[in-house]
Amino acid sequence: MNDANGSGGSAVVIASRNAKDVMRKFFEKNKKRNDSCIKEIAMKIVNDYHMHTKLSPCSGDQEATIENFVRVLAGKGFKSICITDHYWTLPENIWENRPDFKGPFPETLKQILENKKMVESTEFPMKVLVGAEIETYSPDCIGGTLELKEMLDVVLLPTDHFHLKSVIQQPDDHSFAGWGKHMMKFFIVGAKSRVGHVLAHPFVPMGEHNDKPREVLDTISDAEFFDALSIANEYGNAIEINSGCLIEPIYYESLIRPFTIAKKAGCKFTVGSDTHRLATLDRYDIIAQFCDECGITEDDFSSIMIR
Repeated sequence: MNDANGSGGSAVVIASRNAKDVMRKFFEKNKKRNDSCIKEIAMKIVNDYHMHTKLSPCSGDQEATIENFVRVLAGKGFKSICITDHYWTLPENIWENRPDFKGPFPETLKQILENKKMVESTEFPMKVLVGAEIETYSPDCIGGTLELKEMLDVVLLPTDHFHLKSVIQQPDDHSFAGWGKHMMKFFIVGAKSRVGHVLAHPFVPMGEHNDKPREVLDTISDAEFFDALSIANEYGNAIEINSGCLIEPIYYESLIRPFTIAKKAGCKFTVGSDTHRLATLDRYDIIAQFCDECGITEDDFSSIMIR
């Protein structure tokens, strides 16, 4: 990790023009990094286990299909991907405050299962899995079940979608420390629930302090992170490394500490782009750089990912 003067730090292998463009934009946004950071890193990302097709209402890209994802990533040498469209389970009346989220949601699960059946009967040049991203609405309400987990290949459980203010419980204390405690409570509850395989993009304080992640995370001690991540490991959760978050320098820098602690806590990891559009399948090298800075190797990847 670079210091305030921009010295030191690790770097990323530049594997293609597309990846190079992405990383240069990252360096331009993050003034503490520059092209001199670029070096060879042995890790090659060949999996994406967080992908949204046009089935997710927040996608809006008709080109975001399983077939198109496979076509693009097969050319990059990928071994496996997992489609994880959103599946929300709240009663219909609760969603009246979110007119942009269209139901009926049981139809979403029906389509997810149809996609799974299609994938299982189709020969692709890589392994394609079908899962879902569910939701933690409050410590008392998680939109998933053990039965759903058995039905799908991989279930992602986010515990920090606080930007969905009308449906995700907000903290009583809106200070940085209040948000930190609230986020950690959600994380631990999700980790203990056993309804997901992977805790998606953890420790990203979406919502009110979306632009101040370091201020929120700085209120959480190393010991608190270690205890929470040890619980996640004990209950069999993988921790997701999400390039959709890492591409933002303020998140990249603030997440190094908890993910370094996650490795020390014995956690296993998955990687994902969180793409909602076909055009954003170009953010994988930043995962390799982040892993290098956190001391995470391929041996730390979860067995869920087929390599």
